[in-house]
Amino acid sequence: MAMPETRIGFFPDVGATGWMFTKCPRGYPEYLGLTGYDMKGTECVRLGMANSLIKRDDLPRLRKALQSFSEKLTEEKAEAMRRLRSHLAPFFRQDIRLNPQMDAWVATHFAGKTSFREIMDSLSRCSQEDRLCHDVYHRLSERSPTALVLTLALLRYNEGRPLEEVLAADGGAARFMIRHPDYLEGVRARILDKDDQPHWQPATTAEVTLPDAPLFIEKGS
Repeated sequence: MAMPETRIGFFPDVGATGWMFTKCPRGYPEYLGLTGYDMKGTECVRLGMANSLIKRDDLPRLRKALQSFSEKLTEEKAEAMRRLRSHLAPFFRQDIRLNPQMDAWVATHFAGKTSFREIMDSLSRCSQEDRLCHDVYHRLSERSPTALVLTLALLRYNEGRPLEEVLAADGGAARFMIRHPDYLEGVRARILDKDDQPHWQPATTAEVTLPDAPLFIEKGS
């Protein structure tokens, strides 16, 4: 699982810049939304993007279990969900490992940040031996500066807001971004031509300015 939209000059939409704060550990809404980090296997559950993980070999038995149980769900939704979860529990993997070191790193460099420059400065001050800092700094440097600044502004604007307001902000941001040259350029470079050499306009986050608008007031930095 991933949200790689900043790589093509867009932002994590469908309300992600709001609902991630209710699902993900501290700092991960910013980290996942900006970097497009690929979550695999147990990480999807650990970071709040999935409820359960099931081994591929168990899928045929899981289908049969669902089919045999479907006619028994006659209660109200909450009770039916409780019974269904209990019935399927043996299929779910329990070895969801914690990663406190990574969680602390993400919180340090991303949680609550209001300026993209602040994030990059923080990453650049990491120990030279810290490969993770270098890799993430490089990954962010390849993405659309405008998309990055917009994504961070949406994260700060949408945190704690109801979903309706978050989706309204998404609409305003989408109208802005699809008219911006970075969106077409990102699709060209990453999806169509696949030369992986996008020419972003502007080329740095320091030059980005977001328009004043009812849906996202913050300006880039």
